[in-house]
Amino acid sequence: MLTKTKMQEMQDLKLQGYTKADIIRYYEAQGRKPPSRPTISKYYDMDVLPDDPGAKLAKPKTFDAEPFRSTIIRILETNSGKTFCMSSVYDVLEEKFIENGDYEKLPGNQQTLRNYIHYLEDSGQINREPEHRRIYDYVFDTPPGEQMLIDFGEETLSKTTHIHFMCLLLRYSRFLCVYAQDHKYNSEEACKAIYYSTSLP
Repeated sequence: MLTKTKMQEMQDLKLQGYTKADIIRYYEAQGRKPPSRPTISKYYDMDVLPDDPGAKLAKPKTFDAEPFRSTIIRILETNSGKTFCMSSVYDVLEEKFIENGDYEKLPGNQQTLRNYIHYLEDSGQINREPEHRRIYDYVFDTPPGEQMLIDFGEETLSKTTHIHFMCLLLRYSRFLCVYAQDHKYNSEEACKAIYYSTSLP
């Protein structure tokens, strides 16, 4: 592992016009063992040296550029708490940016995108934990007679006795009809219950 001093030395040599091959010869001329070629190349190509030379240098994230970053975050936040395949996010990006002709190709493959999504989650930039609460949508009031809410239920009285309910609520008047029987409703029985509930005075 190189110290920051050696990293800085390579940067200084670079500023003096040394090539990567020149740096190897420079070390050899001083009787010092030069760093490996990949290491020289790595630090020679850097624009800024890390504050902590022992820290692992993070590679630039290929999808961490606009408009990809904001689009990915929007997709993930919109589907927060839902289970979906990460390849679906890749498909959405292809449809949005490739098929409409904005870009020739995406900056990375599906695995790169998967790693980037994990990076966003691990760094706290997005939260995909499901919210354990019921979300209610507002339903606009409708004129009388246009909407009815229907639900089915079951009540267990004993191991062998069950009561099956069909509840019908008129949306506007909040008039509630409940029908019960000892077996599950079939389509004919459900239609009869709807008919009876709408025929009441």
